[in-house]
Amino acid sequence: MSLSASCARAMREKTAEDALDTVISCVACECAYDGDERAVARRLGTLERAIVLRALDASRAPLAVLRDRILRRSARRWFVGVEASAKGAANRAVVLETCDAYYYAFGGTQTTRDLISDANYWMSSVEDEAKAHRGFLARAETVAADVMFARARARGKRLVMCGHSLGGATAALATVILLLRRPEAAGRVRCVTFAMPPVGDESLSRLVVDRRWTSTFTHICAPEDRISRLLLSRSGYVHFVRPKYLLEDGRIVMKELDVDDDDALQRVHRDSAGFMRAPRSVVYVHAMKTYRDRLMLTLRSALSSFDADAFVAETPRAVPMRSHLGPEPTLKSAVGVLARDGGGIVVLVRGTSIDTRTCSRTRAEAKGWLCSTTATVLGSDSLIVAVSPPALHGAPLPSDAVCSPGNHASWMPLVVGVGGDFSLAFVNVRIIPRVVIFVRSDASDASWIALQKSSLQTKQTGWIVKEVGPLKRKAIDGFVESSPGCVCVMRAVSDGLVVREGGRDKDAIGMSVPADDVRAVEKSIRAALQSTEMDALEHAPHTALARAKL
Repeated sequence: MSLSASCARAMREKTAEDALDTVISCVACECAYDGDERAVARRLGTLERAIVLRALDASRAPLAVLRDRILRRSARRWFVGVEASAKGAANRAVVLETCDAYYYAFGGTQTTRDLISDANYWMSSVEDEAKAHRGFLARAETVAADVMFARARARGKRLVMCGHSLGGATAALATVILLLRRPEAAGRVRCVTFAMPPVGDESLSRLVVDRRWTSTFTHICAPEDRISRLLLSRSGYVHFVRPKYLLEDGRIVMKELDVDDDDALQRVHRDSAGFMRAPRSVVYVHAMKTYRDRLMLTLRSALSSFDADAFVAETPRAVPMRSHLGPEPTLKSAVGVLARDGGGIVVLVRGTSIDTRTCSRTRAEAKGWLCSTTATVLGSDSLIVAVSPPALHGAPLPSDAVCSPGNHASWMPLVVGVGGDFSLAFVNVRIIPRVVIFVRSDASDASWIALQKSSLQTKQTGWIVKEVGPLKRKAIDGFVESSPGCVCVMRAVSDGLVVREGGRDKDAIGMSVPADDVRAVEKSIRAALQSTEMDALEHAPHTALARAKL
């Protein structure tokens, strides 16, 4: 189901599907300004009933609409679900899922951080000679559009990037970056923007034309909108796609194609030159609601039976709020070890779509207690999360039964969550104990091994302390090399002991310590454990674990 051909002509779109994308993008962009997810869901439900469903009904044959009403099918939904970005996210946005597409909509300027992005109007390189507004480009680079495209493609749906003002610039440049990184996305992704300022130079415009991406973008602008034209006064800035001008009476014209309307456009531009003296008028023309009202006039001119303001006795239902609609990593498994000083857990998380955009936020809970975290992305399939012990009123928990520094079992169950602007993806962590191996070369080693084992097992209940042997000197080197992530303690060739890191070859130098100095041996073992943390995590068996839910 889609809009009629008359709607496509009125909106200057090639297909009725593109016209529907423009209408839904308008609705999604208006709701992207709401900070509360419940308010977004209610507002989308209202606009779905008042605009989208009425426009779809008005595009159908009257008998088909009457049949649906008789059969009470009027309560159908076109919007499947919505998810709003988290508070404090880099980009304020919503992801709206419909029957056939995902709409990734970005709001415009509202906060001080947004104003800083607007003011950073120097240019940075996008590709070769093509340059774009530095502030807009920095925003666009934090958008995981490629992750969203992969999700939409896997589910057989289209991806429509959209935004208003600053949000439009973010959406447009994020789409350009997506097309540069994933050329196969051309023809499968669209970008619809409203009141978008110029985002780049002439080279960026040529890049879009040369790669035949022009049809991907739809830019709608009111000719009286002075804010969207401010950057045109800066040297080098141009619209990289030809704007469609949305007039006050709802007509959509293109200056280069509509010769009859050229004088009208010039008159509107001339009349709006003094608008900067009336800030309220400037803001009103630039507002997304103004664009929506004008677009409703466009629909009325194309659909005689369309009336978005008609009274409806039934209260519209809110669009269902969904988690995991927005871009996020896919977490497959997580394994952790106690840190050397026992002050936390180091967790290696494996998955897909892992980068600084999708993993900018982390969270952890140990036995239901919230823990502070820091994360480091290692690659597209893994990251390290350092989990600190939970605190109660700023002080450590008074019980060793929860998150004990010397007992890895006291941290379980441990759940780690990772995400970006939207939902966190959670995974259960399997905490493995660290292994210390005492290697016996002959019967004379029994005395010092018993002394050291007794000391370690008393202090460190979270370590597994083993004893192997007797082994000959050549066999010992092979055993150490085949024990990655472990720490091996053995008698040195000369006096004393040597602490070696498992997995290293025989040429790796160990730490020499006196055989009767318990504290020196423990200190050396702790240092070796820290050096082999990554080895222990990487060589632990990674079994697929079910996602956890908090």
